[in-house]
Amino acid sequence: MPHVMLLGILRSCSRFCNPFLLLYYMKKKGSIEKQFHRWGGLVLCFFLIAFSLSGILLNHREPIASLDLSRSLLPSSYHVDGWTQGAAVGSTALSGDSILLYGGEGVWLTKDGGEYFSRLMEGLPSGADRYQMRRILHSHRNGTFALSQDALYRWQGKEWQEMPLPLKERLSDLALQGDSLVVMGRSHLFVLQLPYQQFSTLTLPESPGVSPHRATLFRTLWALHSGELFHLLGRLLVDALGFIMLLLSISGVIIFVYPRWMKKMQKRVRAARRARVKARTHRLQRSLKRQYQLHLLLGYWLFIPLLVLVVSGMFLRPPLLVAVAKVKVPTIPTTALHSANNPWHDALRRLAYVPERQEWILSTSEGIFRCKRLGLPLEKIENTPPVSVMGASVFEVASDNPHALLVGSFMGFFHWDLESGAILDLYTGKSPAPQGVMPIGDHKVSGYSSHLGGKKGVAFEYDVPCHEISQPKEMGRGRISLFHTMLELHTGRLYVFLGPLGILWIFVSGSMILWLLISGFRRARKQMRKRRSRAKN
Repeated sequence: MPHVMLLGILRSCSRFCNPFLLLYYMKKKGSIEKQFHRWGGLVLCFFLIAFSLSGILLNHREPIASLDLSRSLLPSSYHVDGWTQGAAVGSTALSGDSILLYGGEGVWLTKDGGEYFSRLMEGLPSGADRYQMRRILHSHRNGTFALSQDALYRWQGKEWQEMPLPLKERLSDLALQGDSLVVMGRSHLFVLQLPYQQFSTLTLPESPGVSPHRATLFRTLWALHSGELFHLLGRLLVDALGFIMLLLSISGVIIFVYPRWMKKMQKRVRAARRARVKARTHRLQRSLKRQYQLHLLLGYWLFIPLLVLVVSGMFLRPPLLVAVAKVKVPTIPTTALHSANNPWHDALRRLAYVPERQEWILSTSEGIFRCKRLGLPLEKIENTPPVSVMGASVFEVASDNPHALLVGSFMGFFHWDLESGAILDLYTGKSPAPQGVMPIGDHKVSGYSSHLGGKKGVAFEYDVPCHEISQPKEMGRGRISLFHTMLELHTGRLYVFLGPLGILWIFVSGSMILWLLISGFRRARKQMRKRRSRAKN
């Protein structure tokens, strides 16, 4: 039976080889809307199943954080080649010639300027998703500290040991000011006076000129699409919608294939065991009817929630992303994006302390700010380097100018003089070019090391190999987290065969799914009205 169903699907899909033949067939068999729902649904069913399963897994990052896959199972563009794929985001110097290089592939130690690297991940939890490092800092007086996206670690001579924080939230950056260790979360700062072990929690005050309780429309749609906007209940509801989409896809394929399969089966065995064939056919017909009713009812009654789910997802990728990336909207009370007591809820991204100026520079979703002491109101800086919607990947004091910052993101790499306000594109040597429509630049900078690659250091790009330093052989086809893999599948980036058009995949597939939902709803409503009229008569 399975191989017969598969042959039927392949034979049916062959009609799409010629679009003119397809349109002729649609007009011949009925309305284009009706035939698109059947044939378009058949083509989209694989992608709908992929969207559903990956979306459900993405909604539960913690349970799958320890699971990962070999990169050899993925296209070659996902192999780490010259520290690509965010494998390196920064470095820190230890005593002597020892340098730590860290990033998405964990922590690596070199003692010869980048010729040979050895792992330094003893004590870190298993799973590629857990050992992605955001920042590592070393102090001769207080030791070495490492920050991942969900934990803070301290090197204890032989292994990393986790340091507990007062609150559980996603972490974004780490800084040292004398004996003060500052951990930046997405909503709070955690300050530790070394050598003590007790952190204090700092909530930044409201700043003049910044409207509290506002978020970008992009962030709001992201939270709505994942269900995070309405906390755990919202995530579970979105999980249920993903499961419903999965059922609609599977039941649609069954409805499409079963009638053809039953007709062929009847012709082949009509001569023998006629009574048994009849009974079996009746059972299949009842099963088909149940599948059809389930398909009809789910698509009809859940049309609006499914519509919202699809539309919100379409706005999270280009080209619709451009329209919502910088638009600010008020946060809704009681939702995950709103906090009555914290004007910087889920807004903090990066920070750096500039000793020569004795001030803090903070990158947030509201822009870049400064202050002389943490806890004072932040002052917004108007003229700043461009930063992509995904945030800054490099945010540190320049080694050649103690009054300047290096700021890197998927928008490029920039030298920012805090004294004069001058901004220099480090790739062109000129002022930054005007930002285009797309929120991404020519150079997708994922990290920078001032300790390797000579006096100028070395910048790492997400998709361009770095040849200034060597890469450990075992890293090339190493491990990639299941979460990251599902994210690439859900966003369509995993479909590398689409080439440059892959960036538009979410918009194209989303538009087709919208038409699929609308055509299905119209057909279901028509069937419902027919049933009601028959019941009245």
